[in-house]
Amino acid sequence: MATWTFVVVFAKEQLNLSGEAIGFITAMNALAALISNYTFGRRSDMYGRSLLIYLGLATSTIAFLLHLFMYDFVTMALTRILLGFTSGIFTASLIALIADARKKMGKFSSFGSLGWGFGSLAGGAVATFYTLQGTFLLSSIMYVVAFIMAIGLKDSKSFKPIAIPLFPRDIIRRNLIVYLPFLVRHTGAFMIWTLWPLFLLALGADLFFIGIIQATNMTTQFFVMLTLTDRIKGHVSLQMGLVISTLTFLGFAFAPSYMWILLLQVPLGFSWAFMYVGALRILTETNPEKATVTGLFQSLISLCALIGPLLTALVLSLMDEMLYKEIVVCILIAAGMSFASIVIYRVLAMRKWHSNPEKVH
Repeated sequence: MATWTFVVVFAKEQLNLSGEAIGFITAMNALAALISNYTFGRRSDMYGRSLLIYLGLATSTIAFLLHLFMYDFVTMALTRILLGFTSGIFTASLIALIADARKKMGKFSSFGSLGWGFGSLAGGAVATFYTLQGTFLLSSIMYVVAFIMAIGLKDSKSFKPIAIPLFPRDIIRRNLIVYLPFLVRHTGAFMIWTLWPLFLLALGADLFFIGIIQATNMTTQFFVMLTLTDRIKGHVSLQMGLVISTLTFLGFAFAPSYMWILLLQVPLGFSWAFMYVGALRILTETNPEKATVTGLFQSLISLCALIGPLLTALVLSLMDEMLYKEIVVCILIAAGMSFASIVIYRVLAMRKWHSNPEKVH
């Protein structure tokens, strides 16, 4: 997170890249993560978890270090593509390892959000009082620490290899009620996140306050995931997240200042906590192929990160306004897509209920 927030600012201010170029690089990063998440999620169900966790953390450490040597569009694109691929190696395996051990998914996810919050705050401080490149070094150091902490991880005794087809059509169809609404909502979200730091700068925030804004979101996620999400049924939690997202995105579009954005980070944190943990609980509690379904889910997030920036670039290319106004249009489109995801979920839920009332609860 220390890098994610500020790499866009680095691209704009130090490499002088256009919004369209930044959107393209973001999309390529997401494409690499999409391929990696599914590929290694499937392999995790077939061969085991722990080795992929070690491999992903080690290679991501190297990928973050290479960020220090980005100096133009090509080197940045290649580096971000590499990071997208390495970060997808271990994510599904780590989630599946928790599910295998039957640990609480909300509690596990909360520490991920806490890490994002710390990374945002620390990254903001480093970017403000040191350099933007310092955030890349910070991220690499954090991954080294994560690798050391992971030493000793072993596959759960309950793990049993499962043969997974190359294209798991039945698994996708079985979980469409989670995948499709999430795809629509999160694609809209990535239309916002593509140029999010530039939007905050336009509202008057400095780099350090951007870190505070991001940290507020992640801290809220931490407490909500830790205290609430394991107590709410997965399908209820997912729907709550979609509704709150829609209202929050509308608030972003009409925010008069960055202080308003700071306040909206609280409902944003609630929305992601409910939506993300709800989705993970549905997937891991109702499917034996835990790494494959979570790998597909992480690939879905990456697909959103691929399509969203491309839609943002399209909006920017069609408009001839100030960048701030163009971003506001993207935010309004995202709010509409979030509302559409609620409708899609309800339609799929009704169809699933009619075919098997016990499956939707």
